[in-house]
Amino acid sequence: MTLTVLLRSRSALKVLGSVIDAALARGHDVGLEVEANAKEPWQPGDLDRWRTLRRYRAGVAIGLATYLDADVGVPFWWDNLLLPSIPGQVTGYLSAWHRDMHARNFPMDRRVIQQQPIIGWTMADHRALLPPGLPGPPTALLFTMKRLDPARRRLVARLRYFHAVRDAATYARLKDLAFTIKTRPKHRDPWWLGHFGRVVGETCMYPSTSLQLLQHTWEATTFTSGAVLEARLFPWIKLVDHRVPLGRLATLPGVAASYDHMRHDPLDRIITYTDCRAGERVVDLAEGVQ
Repeated sequence: MTLTVLLRSRSALKVLGSVIDAALARGHDVGLEVEANAKEPWQPGDLDRWRTLRRYRAGVAIGLATYLDADVGVPFWWDNLLLPSIPGQVTGYLSAWHRDMHARNFPMDRRVIQQQPIIGWTMADHRALLPPGLPGPPTALLFTMKRLDPARRRLVARLRYFHAVRDAATYARLKDLAFTIKTRPKHRDPWWLGHFGRVVGETCMYPSTSLQLLQHTWEATTFTSGAVLEARLFPWIKLVDHRVPLGRLATLPGVAASYDHMRHDPLDRIITYTDCRAGERVVDLAEGVQ
């Protein structure tokens, strides 16, 4: 069978990397449709794992659940909650909770949405590529706050952020933990951040830098972000999540509720499968597309 994986941003590899591996393991003819993205440029080595794959489109297209031309859609987090059901797309959901929330946001599509399958979270599959155990020195890991929203750049918010970073660094020093700061360029970090610890960017998408760091993290500090869900994949991690203003995101349907649920609900309620086989389930769906 011929499959094409649509890669329209560098971060799409986080979601679709395990799908590519699963399709190749089954002997499918796999192609990649890679597009440039000015906001998130591709980095040398990003596609080395699949350097021999062709670069044109044919057969069944697999992409993110927000891609209108994907025959099979795979969710990043809950990004598809803000869009109606895409006609003709087979969309995999992280859980029944995820699917039900989408149906509540778009009741006119409820019947179609409720018929869609649950695949789990492909980002959890990255752990199959990590060595077992807790390699390296024990770490306290801080995920920087996205500072795009004006509500997060006000003086009070900036001071709270400074104190939260300082407190996390102090805790790490007292516990004799290496303090690592995980960031991305779009977060627009303050100038003082590097004074508190080693700053690491997203050097690898599959397996992601975040999950590689989390594997030997004892305490993770987050700021109302999807990193909460990544940290919860590792049950030994003590998670400290700071509630920060959502700004305009709070007005979007389901967004505030999503953050609340991923912080407090049992993990298997918001992600049904974390068994490192979500990519295989996506390929199952692609094989069923006529």
